Amino acid sequence: MTPLSRQLEVLGLRGMAEQIDDALSLGTKKRWSSTQLIEHLIRIEQ
Repeated sequence: MTPLSRQLEVLGLRGMAEQIDDALSLGTKKRWSSTQLIEHLIRIEQ
């Protein structure tokens, strides 16, 4: 678990904590804007 995923876990954002590395890689690969990445993370958490 990375420091970022631990922080997300502490905040209760378990979905994001589990998927953050994959989501960041996908966002980089697809050249998403920061807004697109945040929207994706929110969908994961929902």
